[in-house]
Amino acid sequence: MAFRLGKIENEWNISSNFFFQFDAETYSFFGSDTLTIVRALRNMGHCVGLHIDERLLGSDKHAIRRTFDWVNEHIVTIDPVVSFHRPTPAVLGRRYEGFLSTYDDRVFDIKCYLSDSRRSLAFHETLTEWIKDGRPRIQLLLHPEWWCEVSCMDEFWDLLSSRRADQLRRYMLDNFPKVFSGIVNHENGTHKI
Repeated sequence: MAFRLGKIENEWNISSNFFFQFDAETYSFFGSDTLTIVRALRNMGHCVGLHIDERLLGSDKHAIRRTFDWVNEHIVTIDPVVSFHRPTPAVLGRRYEGFLSTYDDRVFDIKCYLSDSRRSLAFHETLTEWIKDGRPRIQLLLHPEWWCEVSCMDEFWDLLSSRRADQLRRYMLDNFPKVFSGIVNHENGTHKI
């Protein structure tokens, strides 16, 4: 869904910021599918940074900078921008040297910040009001995976589970074909999320 959103924005000449998380359970940052999306989004002119969980990496500027350097040198080119996952007061308003935080007081203002966290439909009403009011700036945090074509959370769960099962199946077949070729279905699935 991030790729789909990036394509739509690109068609409208909109540049956005996308952030990927190392420890997400819903996708693998290091998987070839995700890295292909990261490259494609950057090729469209979008900013692609890290979505850092402080519980995993902390908020130390040196640790974060080293992480950016390592990812750029060994994995995929990303931009020196970070968005913290469930940010603590330690990072809200904080300025870092060597990279930008989406919660830096130069760009973050709670009065113009709106999130769709947990697929809350209330954010849509608020966003519509803010646009009608002509707010000059809106910092919108979207989670593209929430907005796939499902009508209920049970369907979302099924799609998400199916995608992760497909990733696991492909991994096992690619790495252990002699063991799993007779057990795991070879058919590649397509998933909306």
